[in-house]
Amino acid sequence: MFGTKEVAAYYQKTDQTIRAWAEEFGEHLSPMANPGKGKGRSFSVDDLAVFALVAEMKERNATYEDIQASLRSGNRGEPPNLSEKDLKLLSATEGEKRAALEIQVLQQHIIDIQQRLNRAEEKAAKVDELNQQNASLKTEVRLLREQLESAKLNQSNVMNLSREIGEAKGAAYIEGYKAALKDQEKKDPSE
Repeated sequence: MFGTKEVAAYYQKTDQTIRAWAEEFGEHLSPMANPGKGKGRSFSVDDLAVFALVAEMKERNATYEDIQASLRSGNRGEPPNLSEKDLKLLSATEGEKRAALEIQVLQQHIIDIQQRLNRAEEKAAKVDELNQQNASLKTEVRLLREQLESAKLNQSNVMNLSREIGEAKGAAYIEGYKAALKDQEKKDPSE
């Protein structure tokens, strides 16, 4: 036996539509399809064959009178080839639907978090690359500073040598001047 929700889920109709069909075509259904006020409906496989014909004819825009006539002449549709368990899965309760939706939302959160994690890992890789470049630049700056200190030392040495050369030239000039004066005194003793 199948409940209203299962039948509605299979034929993709509302519970209200199935109840209306059960009342309209009740003479062709089992007694449990219309049990009376306050009692739950249940449908047999034969009832599902009636609903199959109703659904098929409604899709072709048949009137209730045409459907009634077809049912009175013994026509039936093909009932679903599903077990009661399969039909129950089709008609998941609101709680089950909500749980499925929550699972879907959580799966989307997982996807979003994974994407954020991927972006964070990409940024971390860029940071690592920048850190390596920074270390390389620091090494280059250190080498340039050492070269600058070496150049300053060389400049200082060059300046000292230039001064020493200047002093040596000055001393040589003075010595040369003195020697020239002595030579001149030797040539000109009268003066």
